[in-house]
Amino acid sequence: MRRNYEPAYRIRKKEDLIGNNAFEAVGFEEKPTYFMELFDNIHEMEHTNKVVYVIDDDEIFHFIVKKMFGLQGWDVSVNSFLSAEDAIEDLTSFAANNLPCLIILDMNMQRMNGWDFIEAFRGFKNKLPQDVPIIMCSSSMNIQDLEKVRKTPELMAYITKPLDRSKMKEIEKYL
Repeated sequence: MRRNYEPAYRIRKKEDLIGNNAFEAVGFEEKPTYFMELFDNIHEMEHTNKVVYVIDDDEIFHFIVKKMFGLQGWDVSVNSFLSAEDAIEDLTSFAANNLPCLIILDMNMQRMNGWDFIEAFRGFKNKLPQDVPIIMCSSSMNIQDLEKVRKTPELMAYITKPLDRSKMKEIEKYL
């Protein structure tokens, strides 16, 4: 069976200004490409990207996390939540293939803090098709907080703000 070739653009994945995934054409393919081949490549690019939830009431922290992830060159989409309630609503309504690979959680937030989020998370985490590791990220150096983190099985790590390269390496372990 003979297939007809049509010119096709090379496509690359990029992130727009607010962190959404987009695709852009970067030039014609030098060799003929079947449309379905091109579609498969885009589909594969969409699904290799990992999703990280950042739950923090500080918008500047969200900006910093996105910049730091970009500087590391990680293929990660960051979904930002300014409230723990919004993140819980999103987690409980998501399809199985759209779960985050990691949650970065602030300890001290308005209305629902990080500890309240973990309590709520315990109520539905067993219904999730996969484990979702959580890293607590806070400026607190309180010994009691650190001890509570150590005794909380849902927390994989505790990282103090501000973020730096060594802390990004700790985050990378859980991606």
